[in-house]
Amino acid sequence: MGPAPDRPCFVDTNVIAYAHDANAPTKRATAMDIVEALGVARQGVISTQVLAELYVTLTRAVRPLVDPAEAARLIDDYARQWPVISVTPDIVRDAVRVTASD
Repeated sequence: MGPAPDRPCFVDTNVIAYAHDANAPTKRATAMDIVEALGVARQGVISTQVLAELYVTLTRAVRPLVDPAEAARLIDDYARQWPVISVTPDIVRDAVRVTASD
């Protein structure tokens, strides 16, 4: 299943991290498919929080997934290629309202 046409899709840190996790090949393949499809469709959206969490996840795990220089390059690549939302208190409140109404 691909992204909904013409709709942005927020991508969580874990999805991007799994796309770079050679220790979990099945999850990596699925995550790579998602990340690539959203990139090609130009529908992937991330936040500043995702970028920060991604660096920590890639470099500070019990078994780091990539070295710090590679993690920094990946952060730069995602920040250049995908829209990045700065998380503000208003965004958090809106998200809470949306999830509370589900």
